[in-house]
Amino acid sequence: MNGTRPPEAAPLQELEIGDTVEHPSYGRGQITAIYRNGTEWMVRFESNLRFRRPRHEFNGQEEKKMSFRAQPIPAFAPMSQTHFEARQLVEALRTGIAPAQHIQELTIGLSAERTRLAEGLTQAHQRGGAAYAIVGDYGFGKSHIVELVAQEALARDFLVAPISLDLLELPAHRAFDIYAALMRHLRYPDTDEVGLAPLSHKVKALPAVAQQLLDLAPFENDPLAVALAAWEIAPSTRGRNAWTTWLMGGQRTKLMHQAMPKGVKFPSIISPATITARSPICSAASAFWRV
Repeated sequence: MNGTRPPEAAPLQELEIGDTVEHPSYGRGQITAIYRNGTEWMVRFESNLRFRRPRHEFNGQEEKKMSFRAQPIPAFAPMSQTHFEARQLVEALRTGIAPAQHIQELTIGLSAERTRLAEGLTQAHQRGGAAYAIVGDYGFGKSHIVELVAQEALARDFLVAPISLDLLELPAHRAFDIYAALMRHLRYPDTDEVGLAPLSHKVKALPAVAQQLLDLAPFENDPLAVALAAWEIAPSTRGRNAWTTWLMGGQRTKLMHQAMPKGVKFPSIISPATITARSPICSAASAFWRV
């Protein structure tokens, strides 16, 4: 209200015990007691009746209503989307974080490194793998380069799963935990969803994809092959999600047994055959994602 204060109401006359008042229904009377800080009175009326009534019911004691004119609120033009994104970028840089959505614009002076990384992606696509080590002190931009490579890989229709190894939370010797982290952080070129849920959705939408994945299974009773069959016969979305969660390293639940294919032994993700196989889930998924 721009700091405008409403006009104050005139104060009511203070009455005491013994004063005479008049009620619109009961007539004239005399105050015999006062309650609740003067807001209620006990009154003996000329009819010899006594009532305890609120003060505002008596003539001349009505509460004065305050009236004032509301000041118009000035209109503000909404911030444009471009302006809003620019403000977000500035605030992120103020805290020392390079926003992932602006990683390309914020990458300056790394032409030689980007050329080598692009060659590595080409090698991975043509011959099946490449490894690069990025070495630098804290704050030199290692995470920046990793996100840059991830976005360039997604632009080439790769699947990307960035994770960080940690001596306490995710040490290098815990292979199954690393697998589960990779599955949970799996990113796709055409959706912002992560994990294996997009894979199950694509299998459902394109039946031919399921057969391609089965053909790529490296051994019999492959976990992905069994999960594909379970996805098809699962009676509910919760059942499909249970299989998806298990395939990402989650716990085995009772819901999974409702969609267990007949004549198939329940697979194990950490069996020796699975560990020695060549990344059955990721290699199969990346092979068909362009379909």
